[in-house]
This record gives sequence, structure tokens and C-alpha cells, in this order.
Amino acid sequence: MIASAPPQIPPDVRDAYQGLSPAAERFLEHLLEHPEEGSQLEGFEKGLPPWMIFNDITRLTWPTFVDARRVAEMERATAGVCRLIKAIPAVVFGGDLDAIARFYGYEDPGMLEILFAAPNHTDSTVARCDFIDTPDGLKCCEVNMATNLGGWEHRFWSEHYLPHPVITDFCAREGITPRGRDVLLTLCEHMIDDALNSRVIDEGGELNVMMALDVEPSEEARRVTSELYAELLRRTGRGITGELWLSRAPADELVVRGTRVYRGERRVHVFYGYTNEPVPTAVLRAQIAGAIRVYNGGLTYLWVDKRNLALLSENEALAGWKDEYRALIRDHIPWTRLVSARTTTWRGEAVQFPGFLLEHRDDMVLKLGRSSGGADVHVGRYITPEAWEARVREAVEQGGWIVQERVESRPYLYPPRPGAAPVPQTVVWGLFCTGWRYAGGWLRMLPQGDGEGIVNCSRGASESGILEV
Repeated sequence: MIASAPPQIPPDVRDAYQGLSPAAERFLEHLLEHPEEGSQLEGFEKGLPPWMIFNDITRLTWPTFVDARRVAEMERATAGVCRLIKAIPAVVFGGDLDAIARFYGYEDPGMLEILFAAPNHTDSTVARCDFIDTPDGLKCCEVNMATNLGGWEHRFWSEHYLPHPVITDFCAREGITPRGRDVLLTLCEHMIDDALNSRVIDEGGELNVMMALDVEPSEEARRVTSELYAELLRRTGRGITGELWLSRAPADELVVRGTRVYRGERRVHVFYGYTNEPVPTAVLRAQIAGAIRVYNGGLTYLWVDKRNLALLSENEALAGWKDEYRALIRDHIPWTRLVSARTTTWRGEAVQFPGFLLEHRDDMVLKLGRSSGGADVHVGRYITPEAWEARVREAVEQGGWIVQERVESRPYLYPPRPGAAPVPQTVVWGLFCTGWRYAGGWLRMLPQGDGEGIVNCSRGASESGILEV
């Protein structure tokens, strides 16, 4: 029997992989020539710690190799977009607290003044920026600048990828040594530097963290996270020790003495809310006094609003932007507008909403400013004209919505299910930023045309870890 030839790689797919790294292109070639090896690179999600599995339908597929040039591109885009978001209050609103409070829905502008006055308040943030890799570069479709982010578990995937025989044999032949960037280690390093710079801790001291959760943590989760945090502190090599505590009701466990926060007799230096619940008032007071670092804290409502991308896109010409920031907007922010009955611009021409949106359904995506998990997202080309018109009318009347130009993902080949031949996928790159540091990321994907154009784990998206070479 004559063996069939391996599938040919279409030029646009080959170009996409060449943009990642030579290793990515050769790895794809190898797996297409040896599909039996590709089928072995499935099921890694079963090796994740049970307490880290948040979505039981998520499937982990092949890793994605990126080189230093690609990492630099992702770092510039991720850290740069976060800098843009943090600059909006000063540049777009000119520091007008009343205008900021009205736009974002804060009842008391005075509270914003207090929160902005907290020491180094823009340093104690975490974010995940979601990018589409287009022929014109990485375009940011969403910024999740909140503490309860999905994707932290990707730091465990390298432990399953790197020892696998298919990957070790390939890397040996290629003469490369891949590594996975550890987002939790990067966060730990940033928390140390942030606490030192803010004078919350001293060199060689301890850094204790209280993490608030929406559910009661199991004893296993408490034990494993405590051990993991101790290991991360050791790996930083900074001589810092400390404890990490999980709590469903942190306000009941914490006491304030003066301006400092304690759990029992141990001082708490960092409060991290992996929850939708507000930060306890006493903790916010300690943050304002400079006695504790509260990640995202009272400004999360501002940082996480999807309308921020419209404020950037619409206001690129403002004189307050530095040239490098204006370049970041041009390079990484797709055309995005606030939705209302208004006149705006599209490719240099004046257009009128909502009529323009109805005429350009195939090119547009509607998103509610405050939503998550792929909810309240409508991709025009995947719904009927009648449904699109209803959504547009609703957005105009309700307010709080944005519309973005739909950007096309470069095609990447991954198997849509275990054992299946790879097909072109629409890929979203979820890239983390801790403070001002790029912290790695991962990919989630759906076959082109699936999921009504919305790539989300709740809709059955597969995931791929990133290995740097």
C-alpha cells in the first residue's frame, strides 16, 4: 500500500506559523506528517490539579511555540494596552472626577479622588488582554483588568508538555529548549517589588496575602495553594517569606489595628479578591493609608469596562497622548465606537449611527460594556438581519454598548477534537499583565465559523499552552 502524502499547508497558514517561530512551522509540518504523534498530544487537561479546573468541558491541545521576536511583540501589545487603559482618566477625561464618575457609574466622585490618591494605585493591577492575531498584527478585542481572571491554570500545562516524548524528541532534533512562562511566578515577583516600592514590606521580610473567593475553599485547596505560594517565594530568590490564606468571608477573619490589617497576629500585606464581592471597607481604608496593597480594588469598575477600547479608538488624536501611546492605539486597538444615535467616523468618513451599523452588519460586533464570559456579544455576520437590527436598536436605547470592527484571525491549524485532523481555527490570544509586567498567556480556539464567532470556553473552545523558544 502506498502511504498517502501529508496534507499541504496553505500559504496563509504557513505565513501565520512563520510569524510565531521557525519551530512552530516545523512542529506543524511534523505533526501533519505524523498524525499518530499529534493524537498523543491530547488530554493534558486531565493532569491539572482538581482545584484548578474551572470548566469541565475545556480541552487542552498541542502547544504553540513562539520565539523571542514574537514574545517581544506580545509583550509590547499587552503591557502597552494596559498602560493605555490606565491613562484614560488623565488623558481622555482630563482628570475631571465628576465626568469620570458619571461615565463609569460611581455615585461619589469623592471616592474616586480618594482611590486615585492611594499610593502607586496603578501598580497593583492584574489584567488579561484578549487579542486576535490578524495580518495587520495583534488587535485587542477585550481587556479584563480584574482579579477574578480565567487562565491562571495555564502555568501548570508546561509540566505536562515539556516531558512528553513527542515534544522532547522534536526539541532534541531541532536543538531547542522550550520553556513555559509562569504567570503565577511573575505575579509573585511583581507583588514583592510593588510591596517594596510602596514600603508595605522591607527587604528580607515577609509578604502575607489574603485571597478572597466566591466559594468555600476545600482543605486541599488551602494546603496546596499555601505550599505553592511558599515555593513561588523561594523561586524568586528574593529572601521573602510569607503565607497565602484563602477565605470565603475575609471581612470576618481580618482585624484592623491602626491602619494595618491583620489575620490573627499575622499582618496582611496584600489583599487579592478572586471574587465579584467588593473589597471590605476597612481594607480599602488601609490601602488609601498605604498600609496594604489591594489588587485592582475599588477601581476595578473603571478598569474592566469594555467601553475603554472605544475611548481609546475614538480619541487617538487627543493632544494628551504621548507619541508612543498613539502608536499603540494605531497598532493594537481595532476601530471601536460607543453606540448611540450619533455621528462618528469610519475610515476617515463621517457616518451616522444607527443606520451605518445596520448597513454594515457583516463587519461589526456589538458588546455590552460590562459583561463577561462571552455574554452580550453579538457578531453581525452570524445572526439574521432582523436579529441584528433588534440588537442595534436595543444598544442605542439602553446605552453602555460598544461596536467594534470585526477582525479576522489568521488561520492556525489544530484538531477540533481528539483524534481528528487539524482544521483552520479562529484563535484568541489571552495574554496576562501583572502591574506593568508581561506575564505570559495561552490560546483558546474554535474552528472557523463555529460558536457564532465567539471564542469562549463555555462554548466549547479548545486551549493551547505557549512554549517560548
